[in-house]
Amino acid sequence: MAEPQVELHAVSDDVERTLDFVRGALGAAGHSITDPVSLELLERYARGKISGDECRAALIDHTLHS
Repeated sequence: MAEPQVELHAVSDDVERTLDFVRGALGAAGHSITDPVSLELLERYARGKISGDECRAALIDHTLHS
């Protein structure tokens, strides 16, 4: 039973590193994401819950309709 918890923790660390990288890259370019829907979509993508294509389409849709 301990293995899945360790694996989930490792995945969580990977997700946090990915999100930190994205925030850092955007910050270096003078950008930041403050929209909560966009942040949630990027987190879902980083966690592997949606594909890159799904994330991109949802971000475009949200941006055009908000």
